Amino acid sequence: MSTPLPPPAAEAPRQLTLHLPPEFAPEPWYFPINFASSTTHMVLGFENCVCIYSLPEFDLIDTITPGKLSGKVEPLKVYERILVVICDFYDSDGVETGWFLYIWDLSARKHIGSVMCNVDRIFVTVSLPTPEISDDGQRSSKSPECARNPLLIVCSQGNTADLETYVLHYPDAENVEGGMEETLGLFLITPTTTICSTHAVYSLASMGSTALTGGWDGTVRIWDLVAEYCELVLIGHTGPVSRVHLDDEKIYSSSDDHTIRVWNRYNGDCIHLLEIPGSMIVRNMFVTLPYLIATTTGTTVSVWDIVSGKLEHRINNQGRCDWGPIRGKEPTLATIESDYYSINYQYRMWDLRSGRLLTSSSFEPGFLEEEIFLQGRFFMGLAIQDDGYVLKVWDFGAKDSLATEVGNNDRASSSPRGDVRDKAEETRNHGKTTDPAVAAEKGDEQGCLEAPCQFSVPLPLEIDPGEDPLHYDIVFASSSTHAALGLKDCVCIYSLPAFDLVDTIKPGKLVSSPDGTLQIHGSILIITCEPYDPEVAEEEHALYIWDLSAQKYIGTIIHEDETLDILKSVSFPSDVTSDDVKLGRASPVLIIASQILDYEITSDLETYVLRHPDSEAESVEGNIERREERLCIMPAISIDFIHRVKCLASLGRTALTGGEDGTVRAWDIMSGECELVFIGHTCPVLRVDFDEEKIYSSSTDGIIKVWDRYSGDCVHVLKIPTSAPTFTRWDIFVTSPYFIIATIPMHYASRREIFIWNIASGRLEHKIDKQSDWNFGLVRGTRRTLATIEADHKSGKYWFRIWDLKSGRSLASSSFEPGSLDRKLFFQGRYFVGIAKQDDEYVLKVWDFGANDSLDAEVGGRWSGSSGEVTDTTEGTRKVNHGKTIALSPGSSVDEGVSGVNDS
Repeated sequence: MSTPLPPPAAEAPRQLTLHLPPEFAPEPWYFPINFASSTTHMVLGFENCVCIYSLPEFDLIDTITPGKLSGKVEPLKVYERILVVICDFYDSDGVETGWFLYIWDLSARKHIGSVMCNVDRIFVTVSLPTPEISDDGQRSSKSPECARNPLLIVCSQGNTADLETYVLHYPDAENVEGGMEETLGLFLITPTTTICSTHAVYSLASMGSTALTGGWDGTVRIWDLVAEYCELVLIGHTGPVSRVHLDDEKIYSSSDDHTIRVWNRYNGDCIHLLEIPGSMIVRNMFVTLPYLIATTTGTTVSVWDIVSGKLEHRINNQGRCDWGPIRGKEPTLATIESDYYSINYQYRMWDLRSGRLLTSSSFEPGFLEEEIFLQGRFFMGLAIQDDGYVLKVWDFGAKDSLATEVGNNDRASSSPRGDVRDKAEETRNHGKTTDPAVAAEKGDEQGCLEAPCQFSVPLPLEIDPGEDPLHYDIVFASSSTHAALGLKDCVCIYSLPAFDLVDTIKPGKLVSSPDGTLQIHGSILIITCEPYDPEVAEEEHALYIWDLSAQKYIGTIIHEDETLDILKSVSFPSDVTSDDVKLGRASPVLIIASQILDYEITSDLETYVLRHPDSEAESVEGNIERREERLCIMPAISIDFIHRVKCLASLGRTALTGGEDGTVRAWDIMSGECELVFIGHTCPVLRVDFDEEKIYSSSTDGIIKVWDRYSGDCVHVLKIPTSAPTFTRWDIFVTSPYFIIATIPMHYASRREIFIWNIASGRLEHKIDKQSDWNFGLVRGTRRTLATIEADHKSGKYWFRIWDLKSGRSLASSSFEPGSLDRKLFFQGRYFVGIAKQDDEYVLKVWDFGANDSLDAEVGGRWSGSSGEVTDTTEGTRKVNHGKTIALSPGSSVDEGVSGVNDS
């Protein structure tokens, strides 16, 4: 039997050493050195000097000094023949007042104009529009210069973001002919079109007469640069959009929400939702049909098929990547892999279709500054030679000998650090790149997690060491980035996952609230309290609003003494139009349902816009803040005398209330109108939730109902098979579009039953019992997991467990003994905390099960001592998971496919 051959080794690269002109003297090294390139030119900039080289010869053809290169953004951008240099602009007194863009034509070797921008931030792109054809087949009557000249699109962002378009003509500027050009005057270009007050822009791209902006609000907007209007708003991302790209048919956007979305360019439909493996942030995104490539933090390269949306390949441990040369009709990918300990680098070329390594070449560049990889073939860096600076270049495309046909080389990289796995291979390997949810379906084995990261955090709360903290009502709230802990009149705010104390505030005496004294919605912290104000009656309550990101006080909302209960929710409307003058376009909106004691108990629904006031509140920055003067926020919209509200939720411009009368009502918070009334429950509705398509409600009648959000039809009726009393409050949680989770207290309050339904079928998939607490766990591959805490109070042992929601199997577990703790809490699916006495002081003890996340896709190793029994009632068999390194647990169980639950 023959042995597969290793990938062919590329020929040794061509090496060049370029002496930099004397004007280029980067010393000391803290001055930034900037690169940009096209297929025909490479540009290198330092301070106020820009050197332009031809490719692939690396001949120095021009040296220009446009001004001081900006250090706030990437100052050099090349768009085919157009070079844009972003420089800082200074007034006659030497004060920096803004930016100017110096435009250079690389082909004509001419300065073709400058653009002034007196703003805080700018984004730049260049496009070459194609002629617009009208419906009657005639060319558009718009200015023909927009059809034949390059367009410079500048998004200038100050208090608002403006989108300006400049036509780049070729004036009679002096040809530099390779000499030095000192720009004493600026040939200023005026904008042809201006679109004012767009959303806050985070990314920009263009093609033809279309510009694309990605916003801090999570939207992608398509702009017609000629007609000067917004064609479409693409809504779906939940975080800022950091990268945008477009071609003739599709739009591509990546966001800080760890997803990439592929949209139809003309109707705005989302075609694919691509989840970034490991929830990493996209550093760069490339598109070459039919592939989309994303590089992420952690040196991972992911390759998707655009047509199917399937993740085809993943390459680990590659420091840099770019498009490689075309092989036949197939594009390739070129990467640089470095071993910093041996100074050994590898240039690799990959076939995008098969994921095979086509060729590899090792080289040792030695000590270099400002390393960069360009055009999929040039690796370069700065070095000191003969008391001067040189640019050292390795050209891997000069002697290209790789055949067009991809050979039969199945073996991947010889280096253990450069591994490519297709989807099928990932489910067979034990590496970090696998999908644990997929692997969990292949066996019943369960893995053991590494020991959690354990530490103690001081509590700057006024607890007398001689008193028991159980005598106080200690309140808590958290988000993915912050945790807040409150006692008496003090609230401590910690950053996550570091648990650094970032703020300590004193809003007033904390008071209890039906939905929590402390609530966190995104970056908004809401505190229910009695404010420090002699003019406010003691029985009156206030909502103290704090911005966690800005570390600023936003304002206070006062409620009169006849208010019985206050329910709160915060929404971020994404489809607000310019006509909605009562609400800010990008401001979060606080929705309050307050129960009023009048002749009868009724509820009012009020909407408040959470803007920073003109007199900005002082940033606390960790100090105690006692605010004698408060900023009162008045409601933007009030809806009076609605049904008696028991629960509240909101999404976008829609608020949802569950009532004492058993109805669920949907409200438009812009118009104040009730859109729909959902009738079906026979008892008070205590929990509501909803997503883009469905509404979910639970009631004390023992029923969970799933409704169509727009028609009001009841899609599923979910009966909870439990012996708990019908008046029990059931918490419901939704991980759309797959599962509904309900937790119900068992007869002994320290344990809960967890029920998991399939949203599409309405089928009860699993039941997990005897768990003390739970939360959504980390995302494994493309699926959500469930994280639970199970406790044996007799032995003092606790178990942290991770469950696969689809299969119901326990993926991994870790045992620990927290000792004597007060106010134990489990949140964000990874943190278990409690208050303990240490050296006559109270501290917050933390166990972080996500710090050393090591659960592989393959769930390996069999256990001794069952933690969870899995019962498959459909097959009548019993599967038992066994333990490995943990002590015996009390025995939680999972029932799969529980029968006897039907829609009615």
